Amino acid sequence: MPGQRGCYGPNSYYATAVWLPILGPSTFLAWRLLACELRHHPGGVTTTLDRLAADLGLGSPRGEQAAIARTLRRLERFGITRTITENLVLIREELPPATPAQLARLDDAVRDRHKRIVDSRTQTS
Repeated sequence: MPGQRGCYGPNSYYATAVWLPILGPSTFLAWRLLACELRHHPGGVTTTLDRLAADLGLGSPRGEQAAIARTLRRLERFGITRTITENLVLIREELPPATPAQLARLDDAVRDRHKRIVDSRTQTS
């Protein structure tokens, strides 16, 4: 749900500064692309594996070890997407603040950014 309290959209500084290092570049860009598409087409987005892989510059989508396959598995593992059927996937348009466990794996500079952004948002609420 867009604008959900405490969540961050695909073009937010928090998403780039904190979620990018958590997800990695291809997974982050896949989420950002799909979330932005949903904002422009709230009724839903239709794409193909070939199209998505090409849009992300990930090469051929064939095989279990294809970069797009790994990217899609990571989106699901982080709870950003949820497969309903072979042709229907739900995508989060915004991401919550990172969890303490996710932050623990990051560099101090990223943890500091997270704290600064979350604290400033709390103070303005």
